[in-house]
Amino acid sequence: MMKRFFKWFFDNFSIAIVMMITAGVAAGLNQTREISGSNYRSLIEAWPNAPIELKTHIRESIVNGKISRWDYTNLSRETMKDVGLVIFPENVDREQEREKLVKLIKRE
Repeated sequence: MMKRFFKWFFDNFSIAIVMMITAGVAAGLNQTREISGSNYRSLIEAWPNAPIELKTHIRESIVNGKISRWDYTNLSRETMKDVGLVIFPENVDREQEREKLVKLIKRE
């Protein structure tokens, strides 16, 4: 009886389960990628008006000199709440903006 159930379950649900697992892994890998240059620029623009807690969170989010998309999700929410309007410029160089943010953090 159990053998038939497992065969039926495998035949009918294996593709759906594999698709869900694949989507979860793909989403997780996408969120670990580095943020764009415009995201770094938005943090640079928000830095002067940011409260100490937000500055601390930004410092803590830079792992190996980079900020992941996962960490930026919370930072952007916090920035909008604490600082208000944030400008997202287009076509900025990621490496230059990352270096600017790191220098800004080290200065303070």
